[in-house]
Amino acid sequence: MLLSLNDTQRNKIRQGSEKVIVLDNSESSRSSWKILSAIEMDSIIQSPSSDPDVGTCVTVWVMDSVTMLRVCVPVDVLQAGWDLVVSMFGVTVSNSSFNSLSDTAQTCFKHNTTEQLNTEIHVVCTTEIVGRYLVIRTPNNVTIMALCDVRVYGGRSLAYGRNASQNSTSWTPYGDGVASRALDGNDATNFDSRSCTHTLENTSTWWRVDLELLYNIMRIVIYNRRDCCPERLTGFSVSFATNNTFNLVFKYPETTPMDITEITTLSDNLAQEVEISLWNRTKPTALTLCEVFIFGDCQKNVCGWTCDMYCYCDGPIEKENKIQAKCPGKCITGWWGHSCNNTCDSNCKGSTCNQSDGYCMECAQGKWGHLCTNNCTNCLSGTGCGKSNGTCTVGCSSGRFGVNCTEPCRHCAGDESCNRSTGACVFGCQSGWQAENCSIACPSGMYGTNCSATCGNCANTSCDHINGTCPLGCSEGYNGTTCSEPLKRVEALTESVMPIGVPLGGALGAAALLILIIIVAIILWKRRNGSLRAKQYHSEQSDPNISESQLVSNIYENTAALRPDGNVSRIQFKEAGQAINQELFRSDEADLEIFVESDNKESLGNIDEGDQQNTYYNTRINDKRSGKKIAVQDLSEYINSGIHRSNSIEDEFKMLLSGPQHEMSIALKQINKQKNRYKGMYAYDKNRVILEPLPDDPDTDYINASFINGYKKEKAYIAAQGTIAANVNDFWRMIWQYDIQKIVMLTGLNEQGKQKCLQYWPNEGKHEYGMIQVELIEEDVCVEYVVRSLLLSKTGSKKQKTVDQFHFTSWPDRGVPDTASSLVQFWNKVRHSECTHDSPILVHCSAGIGRTGTYIAMDYSFDEGKEEGYVNIFECINKLRQQRVGLVQTAEQYVYLHEVILEAFRDTGNDMSIDDFKRHYAQMRHITPGMKQTKLRTEFEKLQEDERIYFERDRMRVTKDESSDRKDEYMDGKLPENKTKNRFNNILPSERYRPFLSTIVPGRNDYINAVCLPTRKNGSGLIVTQMPLPDTVIDFWRLVYDYEVQSIVMLNDANMPEEEVGMYWPENGETARHGPFVVTITASVQKGSHVESMLHVSKHGEERTLSLKQFACSVWRLNEAVPKSIDGFINLIDDVEDWKRQSGERPILVHCMNGAERSGLFCVLWCALEKLRSDREVAIRSIVRQMRIRRQHIIPNF
Repeated sequence: MLLSLNDTQRNKIRQGSEKVIVLDNSESSRSSWKILSAIEMDSIIQSPSSDPDVGTCVTVWVMDSVTMLRVCVPVDVLQAGWDLVVSMFGVTVSNSSFNSLSDTAQTCFKHNTTEQLNTEIHVVCTTEIVGRYLVIRTPNNVTIMALCDVRVYGGRSLAYGRNASQNSTSWTPYGDGVASRALDGNDATNFDSRSCTHTLENTSTWWRVDLELLYNIMRIVIYNRRDCCPERLTGFSVSFATNNTFNLVFKYPETTPMDITEITTLSDNLAQEVEISLWNRTKPTALTLCEVFIFGDCQKNVCGWTCDMYCYCDGPIEKENKIQAKCPGKCITGWWGHSCNNTCDSNCKGSTCNQSDGYCMECAQGKWGHLCTNNCTNCLSGTGCGKSNGTCTVGCSSGRFGVNCTEPCRHCAGDESCNRSTGACVFGCQSGWQAENCSIACPSGMYGTNCSATCGNCANTSCDHINGTCPLGCSEGYNGTTCSEPLKRVEALTESVMPIGVPLGGALGAAALLILIIIVAIILWKRRNGSLRAKQYHSEQSDPNISESQLVSNIYENTAALRPDGNVSRIQFKEAGQAINQELFRSDEADLEIFVESDNKESLGNIDEGDQQNTYYNTRINDKRSGKKIAVQDLSEYINSGIHRSNSIEDEFKMLLSGPQHEMSIALKQINKQKNRYKGMYAYDKNRVILEPLPDDPDTDYINASFINGYKKEKAYIAAQGTIAANVNDFWRMIWQYDIQKIVMLTGLNEQGKQKCLQYWPNEGKHEYGMIQVELIEEDVCVEYVVRSLLLSKTGSKKQKTVDQFHFTSWPDRGVPDTASSLVQFWNKVRHSECTHDSPILVHCSAGIGRTGTYIAMDYSFDEGKEEGYVNIFECINKLRQQRVGLVQTAEQYVYLHEVILEAFRDTGNDMSIDDFKRHYAQMRHITPGMKQTKLRTEFEKLQEDERIYFERDRMRVTKDESSDRKDEYMDGKLPENKTKNRFNNILPSERYRPFLSTIVPGRNDYINAVCLPTRKNGSGLIVTQMPLPDTVIDFWRLVYDYEVQSIVMLNDANMPEEEVGMYWPENGETARHGPFVVTITASVQKGSHVESMLHVSKHGEERTLSLKQFACSVWRLNEAVPKSIDGFINLIDDVEDWKRQSGERPILVHCMNGAERSGLFCVLWCALEKLRSDREVAIRSIVRQMRIRRQHIIPNF
């Protein structure tokens, strides 16, 4: 409590002067702190003394314990030399009646006459005193007291005016007995004064108050009813709750309570809710309370007037400083600032920084700069760099040189290292390069090591300077890898040739094997400026427009192209000095290479020229695509090869239409400019969404939104920008007018400190947006998305409409999500939601182009691929950009689009109902025709192959990204200081998904071999790790404590040699110490399938004790691949789920010997059952994929 006397008061007394301040609990303020001037106080209560000169009795609301007093005296008094006015005064605090102050008062402070006085005097009580009256008195020889300002700091009244509730309310002729009566500040104890609560009679009754924050409760005062029935409170209980679960902290004896009961002895003092109750009475009883005062203070490390700030002060903090949120001394390690509530950057060494400005004292390994936010680039592994300039202190990593190791070694052989200063290659140059630093390619006509080999007979150009291959093929009459082998000429064929599939015979002789095959693939030529464009990939085997009678000359035997089985693979055409490689559509009997050369002299028959738009540039032989169409079954290979080849998907992005394609005159009207979020990103006039104008205002038909056509469906989508203040009402007008049923939102409200979209729905209840009223009916919050159900009504209409909003929360602006599967699962959620009628899907991000375009293109391409068997992503984006400027904004989004389309096809049919899953599982157990194994095994092998390609694609993408620091996502696990912390060197955590330890322990870093896995509601809801080694037990408990783990699930046998495992828990009833942690076990129960133990862990220097349970599985023996009892394993999962419901949404730590195989099975089952309960669907494949992206060894075998 803070008392302030702001006006100077002088009270003249005959002998001595005394000021009495009544610290009363009769009424309190919501803020818990009341500041009153002296005049205000005088008007409240006058002194009971008949002599006005004795002093003034002042009532000040709210008091618990006095710890400090600040007294200010008038400057003019000191200047006049009247220092004796307050030169010797005493402060006493009393808790007795007003008339007996002198008998019971406890002295807080007495001034020493020899000490110099200042205008502001700080008084600290030698001990904490609880009291109601505070008296300031001067000696008998001083007749005048002058005080300008008095401030008293003490405890807080926490309950006044808070929300109260009770299990029932009695209504009587004398008034109601509502729960709030006990918190109105009126301590009258007669029910007819309307100051007491009253429940209905029952054998169990309760009254509760929600304090809204966690507080340390120090004292509770309860006023019982005096006019009647005080015995009703006999044996009452007081319980505290911190997370909706009430625990008993006080029980009154089975006797009638006094009029006022003060409770100071509590078994626990941390609470957000307080309950007073009567339980299990033998006869029905009503609960009545006339007033309840609850006194306390902020919990540890919390401060401020309303306990709404954190203050991580090192050591005790005086109450004045706590109120002002000020740490007078040092901060706890890891914090800085006036209030010690700013975190030192994680890159500071030991999380230590300057406590005034947050600058790092020293940087963590691999960082430099004031805040250590810069990476030491390319320094020798395990070494750091200078804090001020980033210069590597030891040397450069392999492949780098220069002052800051920023220059790449060019094309060095061996380990790719070069001289740190000059860049000269230590072991010479790689093939195809020369000069001291290997930066110069071989001259034209030469290739290989030291540029010592001569190119072969290449067509129209020199060979590749590295391997000698010819980019445009061989000159006429030559073959081989380097075109150095002459071909044997054979007689030309001028009659109809054999159809595909004619089996090869042995009649052609042993000297040479020659097969002539009719051309069945279509080659569509389109000449532009004398150069060839390209071909479209068709899935059909032949084209009827090609004649079987074609004149073909200059055919050569290509022995290098023959395969052992004698099948045809591809045909190469050459015209006008340029080569086109056309791959044949393969059948069982056509899988061999034949090269056909055309010199414009031959007739190629009746080739169809109808499809003029399908043109393409010369492609590599293994390019699976023609004319931008990609067969669905070839999409994975195309994406994978796109990471490796030079004409990559990113390069293709640059060829897309860019900039405005149509008029935007309506958007550029002066009246509409304020309705656009970003300059240049407007709706085209031709397909903009037109609103019905508001009455008497024809210029209200514009909104920055565009109709977008779907695959074979007009106006399938509306692409819109995120809402702003100027258009949020228009946004809901559009939804109402066009009967929108689904909203797909792909942006956060705020990103990187900038508003990306104005919130256009209420957090609860109903909100009006112009004429549209929007009410939140239901909200389902998942780890990567939120689904909201909204009810709409319109002023003047009786009609109501329901809209579902699907809000994807894991997509960064201008970037892409971490994985394709996360967006595809969200997309499936949208796609499978029910609609009552056909209407456009409203899709928006911030600008309505990048993320919006990617989502629409995925949906469009999936429909196209499902019907046609191929996708044309390039053409899809061009079509979309004809309808809204810039859809799919970046090359990164364009590449990601390919990946999500592939994932969408892979995920087709993955989510299924329970009944469908039963049928599916029965089918999957059948043997695959011709494969001699079940369909289930085939699917598992396909899953493994898909993931192999995914990881290879991801590795290549990172390798190509020169700006990326993450060249190896497992690099921390490979560091010398961490190698001994891994049980198996081939099972390491990914840098993207591993938990970082924050508890500082000398000699330990932030590494532990563990990975965070997502559950439906929590991105780190599951953590998998290995059974601790003897040396990593301390890291295991750091992980538990730092991440507030609620459950430990142990799936390995603990009965192993001590040198192989670290036993991290003590015997029942005992205590174990691991570094700063103390671990106790209080109960252990065998439950059939597992042993359930209650553990408590505390940390030295901290008051917090973490309680958790360990579930040790006993139905999975050492050498078994799966548990012997499926029912027992499910029971284990159920018991962990039961404990989770009690203990809250905290992570579950799962471990086995390697932290992957058994742990992975548990986590997959956990998430599968979670989805089954929430969505009534089974999705095994997507769950396994999502987890194996984070931990590759999960579900390692069939």
